[in-house]
Amino acid sequence: MTTAASKSRTSLPRHGFDAAGGATLDELPPFVAPTPSHRIADAPARARVILRGRIVDVEISRWVGGLVLEVTVSDGSSSICLVFLGRRGIAGIEPGRELTATGTVGRRLGRPIVLNPRYWLHAPLVEVADA
Repeated sequence: MTTAASKSRTSLPRHGFDAAGGATLDELPPFVAPTPSHRIADAPARARVILRGRIVDVEISRWVGGLVLEVTVSDGSSSICLVFLGRRGIAGIEPGRELTATGTVGRRLGRPIVLNPRYWLHAPLVEVADA
């Protein structure tokens, strides 16, 4: 039996990441990071975006509702804060790590943020000694 909530969730299209009608986020395997749709500096407010950048800062902050994990990501054009509500830490989220995130851009205290984004961590670069 299909409920109204599940029907609306599956019938609404998710943000596609190519203008030619390519695959949507729901059609990708969960381990495949989509191609960025915007540079952070060009990410429009109240729009669903896909951004890629490097983590430059991770901190726990207190908001009115409780603790949040604020992750600042930069791509060289600008930075944005990814906010994970009710979290004190996430394995792999650390300064220097590269990630791709998707969500809706908002603003808090004049700063662009994305609340509870979907994210993909990229493998860290490992230096290999010459043999």
